[in-house]
Amino acid sequence: MLIKGSIDSGRYDVQALVTQFGKNEKYIRTRLKFVSLIPEIARLLEQDEITISVASEICRYGEEIQREVYEKHLCESVQQYNSWRGMKATEVARSIERQYTTDLQRYAFDKTLCPVMPPQYQQHDVVL
Repeated sequence: MLIKGSIDSGRYDVQALVTQFGKNEKYIRTRLKFVSLIPEIARLLEQDEITISVASEICRYGEEIQREVYEKHLCESVQQYNSWRGMKATEVARSIERQYTTDLQRYAFDKTLCPVMPPQYQQHDVVL
């Protein structure tokens, strides 16, 4: 990826790339995040099989979740009813959160300390 290579070389920073490519900072930073996509999902993005918004949601998660999302919901062999192709980014985000993160509200344990925890600690993509 041209943008990532420009940063890695040390010759450019994000602001320099904004000027170089004539794009805004959000555009550059979004493209940099795509480097974390597994190759199969990156290929779907390159072939316009998924949108930039959907890819942005998926790249927020690690390789293990990305691989499972690809194998169960995005690869060509997936049955129509399980396919996430064509879904809006908000639907994909909601589906990933529901299926691949741990919602503490679903578990029967003492949650008296949960209300005092910041919201980002109330859902996790790892088992606590």
